[in-house]
Amino acid sequence: MQIAQIIPRNKGTPNRAAGYIFFVLKWPGGVMTGGYTMNIETAIRMFTTRLSHVPAAERTTAYFEVQVRKPRGGLRRLKLSTWNGVRPLPEFFQAVRKAWKRLPKENDGKGFLLPKQRVVSEV
Repeated sequence: MQIAQIIPRNKGTPNRAAGYIFFVLKWPGGVMTGGYTMNIETAIRMFTTRLSHVPAAERTTAYFEVQVRKPRGGLRRLKLSTWNGVRPLPEFFQAVRKAWKRLPKENDGKGFLLPKQRVVSEV
């Protein structure tokens, strides 16, 4: 007789992307945070839009962060890449995409959780 057992996802696996991607943009006149999304391209597009509101002479630093799973199941933030005002933006975006691609994820990128693992055993 075969028995199918469904094993739920392990939310305790650390360092998996499990939350939002967002950015922080800093300049002498203020700080702007945004891009709370689960899609890297959307976050980059939001960053570019917000960056256009900051005067070019005042642009100093920015970075992208992602929420990752802590060993006991909570969330913490992990920096994907940092930008200073003199580094070319395409190079910065490429570094962000590369870091995002290397990071293991808990979901499929469309907001859905990965399917549960199904194990069939003989009894």
